[in-house]
Amino acid sequence: MKNKTTWPRLLVKSALVAVIVFLGWYLLQPYWQGAKPISSVLWQAGAITIHWYGLLLASGIAAGSWLMARLSSRWSITQDQALDMIIWMLIGGLLGARLLFVVLKLPLYLADPIEILLIGRGGLSIHGAILGGAIGLWWYAKNHKLNFWHLADLAVPGVALGQAIGRWGNFFNQEAFGGPTELPWKMFVAPGYRPLQFLQEPYYHPTFLYESLLNLLVLTLILRVDVNPGQSGRRLAWYLVLYSSVRFGVEFFRVDSDTLGFLTIAQWASLAIVLIGAYWLNRKTHA
Repeated sequence: MKNKTTWPRLLVKSALVAVIVFLGWYLLQPYWQGAKPISSVLWQAGAITIHWYGLLLASGIAAGSWLMARLSSRWSITQDQALDMIIWMLIGGLLGARLLFVVLKLPLYLADPIEILLIGRGGLSIHGAILGGAIGLWWYAKNHKLNFWHLADLAVPGVALGQAIGRWGNFFNQEAFGGPTELPWKMFVAPGYRPLQFLQEPYYHPTFLYESLLNLLVLTLILRVDVNPGQSGRRLAWYLVLYSSVRFGVEFFRVDSDTLGFLTIAQWASLAIVLIGAYWLNRKTHA
């Protein structure tokens, strides 16, 4: 089928999202600039603790699931089928995100294995989430004799939206930021969270914000991709190329990423995904 969303409607929706993001950023200014301390805890009563990271992660999942369910009506996919797909993607995505992060930081978790279960404190790999979610979706498609590529095209807009929202959890955890900067949108980072080499530097690039905003752009672009039955997988391929390009670029600003040679591990992974996505697009274009 052909995507029926028009550019004017997309521009209006994008403008509304931009206004919401700006208002959120404005309201957070006292915390953003260091006038008030940031806490990773939203609410606590006795042994029960709700972390901002967990709330925003859940909000991203809810928003992405809503978008996927909304789009499913145009794809001859029932609401029940969409819900089942979401559940399998969530299971695979969360397991994959945590597993890959733990593997990359294994020495830290060997010292205190119980930390592996404390997802609310942060520590998820987006590449692990994408791979795990894809495996979960593939499993669902295989068992219900559905076209995996067709379902993946349906799913990726929700994934992009969920990423854009979930990234804000890094703000409250004071993680995933970049190097020191004096740009107008600089973010204050408390001394306890600063890299050792920059202990005297108070302000840093909010790289999670860069990625969040660019994910909204990715969402806007992939919603414009035609999803004809004969070209299943094109939207997925465009998502892989666009998002991985975003992550590759953002990684140049970050100071907390593990490196392998002259690039970070995330950049190597992103580069590989871009090549895979480009290869798939080339195949679909000349099919």
